[in-house]
Amino acid sequence: MYYRQKIQLSLIEFCGRKLSNTRLEKLLFLYSKKNNNYYDFFPFKYGCFSLQSYHDKRILMKKGFLEDSENNFILKQNISFIDKIKNEDRKDLMEFSLKHNKLTNKQLIRKTYLEYPFYASKSIILDEVLDSDEKNTILNNRELNQKIMFTIGYEGKTIDKYLQILIQNHINAIIDVRKNPSSMKFNFTKKKFSEHLKRVDIDYINIPELGIESNRRAKLETEEEYKSLFNYYKKNNLVNQVNKLKKIYYLLNNKKRIALTCFEKDSNYCHRHIISDYFEAHYNIVVKHL
Repeated sequence: MYYRQKIQLSLIEFCGRKLSNTRLEKLLFLYSKKNNNYYDFFPFKYGCFSLQSYHDKRILMKKGFLEDSENNFILKQNISFIDKIKNEDRKDLMEFSLKHNKLTNKQLIRKTYLEYPFYASKSIILDEVLDSDEKNTILNNRELNQKIMFTIGYEGKTIDKYLQILIQNHINAIIDVRKNPSSMKFNFTKKKFSEHLKRVDIDYINIPELGIESNRRAKLETEEEYKSLFNYYKKNNLVNQVNKLKKIYYLLNNKKRIALTCFEKDSNYCHRHIISDYFEAHYNIVVKHL
């Protein structure tokens, strides 16, 4: 069992062994924000949401640790997960639970929205929990229309963190420039990846013609080897993809804020920076590497 799952189960135990779906998500969010960031979250229909947390709860249910009953998560087995976490986490969780158990669900939602307004930016229940001034403060930060091309790699990121970054930068479309849009990280395979993006109203477009064959990327170690690969890419691939580059330019004009994506964390070691350099040089586009 992952340690983060023990934290989630211990939180439920500290809160009386039973928590509603909404309450558990909000408490897990606040605890992660103030402590060890066991889960990443992104803005969704009812505020903060974590796909990893959702997935973990399903696993814990399959293993017989949790029961989902009438939208409540209940510890099924008569064991203490509190004894299975670190002493400092046990102390922090106990203090955190005592402090937040007194809050009603509405107070808890208000707390997350007011303390972390970014995560309320896509909420459909703002009217139910905030007054008009509080709501307007959040809504006024929703739209940015400056035309920018971003680039982002998913290396080292959970899908929740990745989506959080996209939403935080008001990105409207992802251009996947992988030759083969599959991944050992399940959430970043083409089908699942596009489904997650659709959840948060971000378009997904795959342009494999702008990718690099995997055999050419294998065993790269030195900066000179990377430079050689990127020079080859510019001379033998990019120049032959005028129509695909025009497609990206059309998407940029239409969507305003788009992001080229691939695997590598550092854009300097990924061909996506060669594509963004092209747009910067030919169209004077503002580029930001995330």
